[in-house]
Amino acid sequence: MNKSLLYFTLCALILSLSFFVGCKSLFGGDDEVWIRIKNSSSYSMQDIKVNFTGDEFSYGDLASSEESEYQSVGEAYRYAYVETEVEEKKIMLVPIDYVGATLLKPGKYTYVLSIDEEVFQSDDYDHALALELKKP
Repeated sequence: MNKSLLYFTLCALILSLSFFVGCKSLFGGDDEVWIRIKNSSSYSMQDIKVNFTGDEFSYGDLASSEESEYQSVGEAYRYAYVETEVEEKKIMLVPIDYVGATLLKPGKYTYVLSIDEEVFQSDDYDHALALELKKP
């Protein structure tokens, strides 16, 4: 094998590896936490905001049973601060703390939001929202 063919093969291999590594990080590699929101309530939710370890992300509006797109969020726990508006009322889920909680491993997760109908109708908006973590 002559030197120029060997050099060409080596360069092609290096470029191929660089391309695949670059695509992995460009298209969301396995080293990131991705979270989407699902509205499992019978209400439409407007202006959904989630605060993951100090960074706030907006998920917009979701009709009943609708899911958002995934967002890369950096670090997250199995629960988070969530606020949204339902029927022009601000409701929220406020974690007390994260003591003893472990960070989610990289991957895709869904925060499934629901509303406790009885609590919501009693005008206790600070306790009406619930969150369940699902991993597809």
